[in-house]
Amino acid sequence: MFAPRPSEIPTNPGSYQFFSKSNEILYVGKAKNLRSRISTYFQNGPKHNIRIEQMLEIADRVEWIVVSNETESLLLEYSLIQQHKPRYNVRLKDDKSYPWLALSVSEKWPSARVYRGKLKKGTKYFGPYTSAYTIRETLDVLTTIFPIRTCNPGKFADYKKLGRGCLLYDLGKCSAPCVDNVSEEQYRDYVKDFIAFINGETKTVIETVTKQMEKAAQGQHFERAATLRDRLSSLKAIIERQEIYGSNTENFDVVAYATDNIEICVEIFRIRKGRFMGSRKILLEPQYSNENENLYDQILLRLYENQLPEVIPPTIYLSQLPSNSKSYETLLAQQREGKVKLHSPVKGSKKKLLELALENANGSLTRRRKTRINDVEQRTKALKELHDTLELSRIPLRIECFDISHIQGTNTVASMVVLDDGIPKKSEYRHFTITHDQGNDDFLSMEEAITRRFKGYLHEHEKFSVLPDLLVIDGGKGQLNSSLRALKSLGLESKFDVVSIAKREEEIFKPDRSDPYIINHGSLSLMLLQVIRDEAHRFAITHHRNKRSKTMTASILDDIPRLGPARKKKLLLSFGSIKALREQSLETLQSLNYLPTDVALAIYTSLHSVEEE
Repeated sequence: MFAPRPSEIPTNPGSYQFFSKSNEILYVGKAKNLRSRISTYFQNGPKHNIRIEQMLEIADRVEWIVVSNETESLLLEYSLIQQHKPRYNVRLKDDKSYPWLALSVSEKWPSARVYRGKLKKGTKYFGPYTSAYTIRETLDVLTTIFPIRTCNPGKFADYKKLGRGCLLYDLGKCSAPCVDNVSEEQYRDYVKDFIAFINGETKTVIETVTKQMEKAAQGQHFERAATLRDRLSSLKAIIERQEIYGSNTENFDVVAYATDNIEICVEIFRIRKGRFMGSRKILLEPQYSNENENLYDQILLRLYENQLPEVIPPTIYLSQLPSNSKSYETLLAQQREGKVKLHSPVKGSKKKLLELALENANGSLTRRRKTRINDVEQRTKALKELHDTLELSRIPLRIECFDISHIQGTNTVASMVVLDDGIPKKSEYRHFTITHDQGNDDFLSMEEAITRRFKGYLHEHEKFSVLPDLLVIDGGKGQLNSSLRALKSLGLESKFDVVSIAKREEEIFKPDRSDPYIINHGSLSLMLLQVIRDEAHRFAITHHRNKRSKTMTASILDDIPRLGPARKKKLLLSFGSIKALREQSLETLQSLNYLPTDVALAIYTSLHSVEEE
């Protein structure tokens, strides 16, 4: 890329962006002094990490935006990263894998459950926990003390219709709001005490339960008093197992990290009301940094981005403060909707907690080194190796692969799967139901699928708005030529590289080359091609089976007299699939209030006669 002259770059603080030839933002950074920071990318000397080296190979130019101070440069960097999600910035790799205890406070009768994924408004989250088992164990005890429901809306509605509580009600683990067995006021008290206890306000909850027990005993409600006594014992047992750190008013996180420049392993301890409430481990891909910067500059925003305000604590303890801690405090305070203070303790209990968190982070890094299969360095090497071996026009950061699936020309489907930076991007997988009526013609099917995908690009369809760097076709020369015909008809044949991979000898074919490429078995580049080829095959087969199953389902249910579209829809909503429907007894089908007895019998007979065939 063209390196700007230092004299052209301002010395102000600001944000800088590296762009590709196609105008994609590859990387966003911030700087106290733009000239000093940007110049380091073009100096001779120690090499950058492999990710940044690759980014510089692809980059076409660098631009910058000047701001008035460091806080503004941090806010601008964060905003641009959120907006454009550049592929070479820090990536949070596995935060969604950690389970939370979720309480649906927006519902009339809030329910508690295990939850993984993006945190949403209208729900309170506690954790994260190290395992779903830990949450279920916690819930098992707490619902005995605070009997709130743990069922989903469907099951709640089912028991409401039945007019009786479920097994958990019989076991004393639910107060059965589904059948109005508890008043809204009493249920709100259960929820309130549940939240207070989880948040570490154990003393208040103990006092409340103790007063209730004494009041019940004085009123000679001895059974109620005995129940409260047992709940009190369970509460005290839970409290005794919790470790104490600091005073019972302190809420803080302890964050430590270990890195080997390939990954950053981060360990977070969550302390609420002075009690250890859980920990989580996070993996990050590092970005460029100066020698005098610690990696908290990269960690903090990734750690707390997209979190609900109540998840972010007022105090965060770090082994070192980031280079511009005031700016980070400002941004985190905006997310929390309250003050946030960063500290670096030099002694005392907080220092010991940091050392313990660091020990855990180092342990995680050691285990990662031993078990890495798809780490960023391996992926980067694989993409570079693929570029060099197949003589591609550019490093294939986005790879798309197509496969065809059918049985004797029926229910033909095509699949499109995507690798983004070597990682499957399942949100951009696509299916195509093939519509030509030429029977078992894989070449024509591939041509149709490729035409439809890239027509979507030309028509600026949102689902197909990005072109691949490399298009991989599952098959030999015939499938490759079919794909090229489709691309030429659209005028896109020279926009990206196209190859096909034949299964038998793993030969790689390219246009305008008679001999195939033979890549060494065990090489990273062949492994990458095999991964996407096998994924495309799996995705196509799965869709084909689903399509065939729906066809069979439709034909089976369509042949049954008096089973119209409305009843058919209710059946599939109730049981989910023909397989599940077939497993039901005749008595179960006849108990459905929307099925006449003779129709239920006809369904049962039809399904089981098909099974016997």
